[in-house]
Amino acid sequence: MLAFSIPHPQRGGRSPSGDDRPRRDYVTLPDRTRLPIARWEFDTNRWEGNLSQAGFWLTSAQEFYDPRMGHWPTTLLIRARKL
Repeated sequence: MLAFSIPHPQRGGRSPSGDDRPRRDYVTLPDRTRLPIARWEFDTNRWEGNLSQAGFWLTSAQEFYDPRMGHWPTTLLIRARKL
């Protein structure tokens, strides 16, 4: 089984990635320096397609909300099994 959680691609009203390329983003380290990262912000259907290409079957995808963050989902939890 493979399970992972990611920031939901629509958090804050953003749109999911329209292709398989990562978005550029930054993470702030404890010393306040910013580190560039690649972030894949896929919707459930795109995750399902990419997992399938890697030999996995999507078993569930759950969206989680934080009422303090507005009406957009904040986290996407993906579970998959090896075919």
